[in-house]
Amino acid sequence: RIRAFRPLPVEGIRKALENAKAIAVMDRSMSFGGYGGAVFHEVRHALYDSGRRPFVVNYIYGLGGRDTSPMQIHAIYKDLQEIVEKNHVETPIRYVGLRE
Repeated sequence: RIRAFRPLPVEGIRKALENAKAIAVMDRSMSFGGYGGAVFHEVRHALYDSGRRPFVVNYIYGLGGRDTSPMQIHAIYKDLQEIVEKNHVETPIRYVGLRE
């Protein structure tokens, strides 16, 4: 769990995620016109020059003050498993619990 993301502990992130095949970055907010959340950008940047490039997927949750359920977190884990099995990410920005 990241307590503060600036300055981001780049080496700590790289070491913690060195064996990961897919990573879920969960952001509780996003900026209009931006591509994903702030923590997502920082984590992708930290891993960009690391030599290994695991799949990094941004899950944006809690928009509009909505709660996130354990079932939704479980679905994120299943989603990451499917990404690893397919060896491909179609949409790296995903929304959790968003009403359509």
